[in-house]
Amino acid sequence: MATLTAEARMSGVILFCLPLAMLAIISFVNPGYIGPLIKTQFGHLLIGAAIAFQGLGGVIMYRMLQLDI
Repeated sequence: MATLTAEARMSGVILFCLPLAMLAIISFVNPGYIGPLIKTQFGHLLIGAAIAFQGLGGVIMYRMLQLDI
């Protein structure tokens, strides 16, 4: 069964890790760009929404990969 969903599982892993990787790269290249996201109340709200949507997307991807054969 795992071989049937291997490509979709790898796509899910990449889509799940990409925002974290981009955050690390941007904060290394230009730390001032990420500063307002970390230092302001609205930035904290945006981070919380991003984490919630990332989790929702992970659940949806997981549900899509459940095969009933």
